[in-house]
This record gives sequence, C-alpha cells and structure tokens, in this order.
Amino acid sequence: MKKNNTNLMQILKPTIVLGMICFITALLLALVNSITLEPIKAQELAQENEAKQLVMPQGVDFIEKEYLGDKHFYYNEAYDQDGKLVGYIFKNRAHGYGGPITVNVGVDPDGIIIGVKAMDLTETPGIGTQVEDPAFTDQFIGKTLGLRAVSGTNPGDNEIQAISGATTSSNAFIESVQMSLGQFSLISGGKNE
Repeated sequence: MKKNNTNLMQILKPTIVLGMICFITALLLALVNSITLEPIKAQELAQENEAKQLVMPQGVDFIEKEYLGDKHFYYNEAYDQDGKLVGYIFKNRAHGYGGPITVNVGVDPDGIIIGVKAMDLTETPGIGTQVEDPAFTDQFIGKTLGLRAVSGTNPGDNEIQAISGATTSSNAFIESVQMSLGQFSLISGGKNE
C-alpha cells in the first residue's frame, strides 16, 4: 500500500507544480493585458487618425458615421479646427494581384478627391506596390466619380494612367476609389453623379 502512495505522490507532485505554474502565468498575462490594453487602443486610434489626415489634411476632428440605406457602410466626416465640415473619408478594398488593396479616400463636400492612400497592400514588391507612389496616387486628386484606367501617356479628365506591368493592381486601387466615390454619392443624395 505504501508503494502505491509513493507512486501517486510522484505523479501528483509534478502535476500540482505544473498546474500552479500555469495558473500564475495566466494571472500575469491577464495583468499585462489589462495594463497595456488602453495604451494599445490609444496608439491604434492615433495611427488611424494619422491615416485619415493623410487623405484629409484640413481635418482635425473625425466622426464615424454609418450609412444604412440600400447599402451599409461606415465613413468619417472630417471637421477643421473651427468645426466646419471639410469632407469625408471612406475606406474600401478591392482584390488586386496579391490580395486585397485597402484604400483611404478623402473627398471634399463637392465630391472631389482630396487625397488617396493605400492602407493595406500585399502586391508584388517593385511592381504592384507602385500604386503607393505619388506618381500614381497624385493622379486622383481633383477627380470625381467615373474613374477609369488608361494605358496612354495623356490621361483625360477622369482617367488614371495605369502602372505598366501592374494593371491588376492599378485596377483594384481604382475600383476601391470608385467604391468610395459611389458611397459619397449615396450620402450626398446623388450629388456628383
């Protein structure tokens, strides 16, 4: 009988020690999580606001809104330091060559693009990633609904010169911007169609 108790203790002792280690580790992880949760949220909010200001430089206050019409989406109204509405920010994604391309688009109250910025991009480095370059993104500024990609060197009013060798990436970026302009049209009651 004594031998059975010894065997049982040899099994229980390490099990109890391991259980205590796991319990203490879980408590410490929960404590670290509770301490870092707010700073992480604050940092994410700051990064999000910085991304919004890249496409809407005049904006200092951003208020998230929800559109519940025939389509459902979220967007932000941007206000300047005087509380005046300076535009809207939309975030949309379309599938590119390497995956989804997410684009922030800043639109003024008249439906004219103020700025665009790729937020999430998994395109081919050096080719598809050129959609992030100012040579491509600056083409959108001042444009309105009805964008289309062209391969010529002299794009027209609402034409965007596609990146050679990255047509799929260019088209996905343009499609994301088009979705944003379509959403602007919905929230503004058809303005700029």
